[in-house]
Amino acid sequence: YGNALFWIMVEQEHGAATIPAVWRQLISEPAMEAINTVMQQKGSSFAAMHARYGQWLYFSGSRAQNGLFFPEAPFYPTLKTDDNKHFTVQDTFSYSGRVYGRSFTLLSLDDLPSVRQRGRVFADSAYGYLNHLAAGHPQSDAVPLNEAQVFIPLPTDTVMVMISNATEDRRDFSYFLQADTTLLTSIGPNPVNLTGGSRDAWFYNVPEEATIYIYNIRGYLVRRIDRGGDRDVRWDVRDNAGHLLSSGVYFYMIEAPDTHATGKFAVIR
Repeated sequence: YGNALFWIMVEQEHGAATIPAVWRQLISEPAMEAINTVMQQKGSSFAAMHARYGQWLYFSGSRAQNGLFFPEAPFYPTLKTDDNKHFTVQDTFSYSGRVYGRSFTLLSLDDLPSVRQRGRVFADSAYGYLNHLAAGHPQSDAVPLNEAQVFIPLPTDTVMVMISNATEDRRDFSYFLQADTTLLTSIGPNPVNLTGGSRDAWFYNVPEEATIYIYNIRGYLVRRIDRGGDRDVRWDVRDNAGHLLSSGVYFYMIEAPDTHATGKFAVIR
C-alpha cells in the first residue's frame, strides 16, 4: 500500500515517464540505487523524495488540503501521531530519539512563541531530512539532517517536526529548537494585495550578498532575486517567467554567506 502511494507521488511530481525509467535502470542497478539514479536525473534524490513522501502522507485523511498532494488524499487514512511525542515548548526544546530505516518520526510542539525559530537535527547520517509542518502546510523546504531550518510559527500553530531516515538502518538523532535572532529580514506588505494600488512588495533588511528564493505551497521555486546595492529589495510579485503570482500562501528563503532564514506571506488577487 505504502509503495503504491509513493509512486503516485512520483508521477505527480515528475511525470508518468519516471516510473518506466526506474524499471529500465533496474537492469543495471539494485532497486534503491536505481530509484536514486533516476531521481538525480530529475534534479532530486531518493532521500529528498522520501522526505516529500512523508509530507504527502501527513496531509492525507482529515488533514488533506484541497488541490494539493495526493488527488484522493481525503479518502486515505490519517497518519497517526504518538501521544508520547507531544510537547509544550516554553523556550528552547531538545529531544533525543530513534527513527527506523526508510521511515519517519513525528514530534508535536505546542505553544511555540511566534518568533523566528531555528530547528536542527544532529545524526550520524545526513541521508534524511528535517521539516516543520504547521497550519496545513510545510513551513519551508525540508533540509538535510545536520542542517538548520528556520521558520516562524503562528501563535495558534501546533508544529509537527518530521524527521525522515532514507537509509535502511535505524538511526539515533538529537533535535534542538531555539529562537533565532540572527536575521530580521521581513516582507511587506503581508498579505500582498494585487487588486489595487501598488503591486510591489519589499523585502526589508536583506543582508549583503544575499539571494532571495520564493516558493509556492507545493515547494516549487517560482522566483529568485539577487540583492543589489540596497538593503531593502523591491519585488514586482512576478515569477521567473514574468507572470504575476496567483493568490495563495508562499514561502521565502534568504541565503547569505553567514545567515539563512525563511518566512511566509500571502498574495491576494
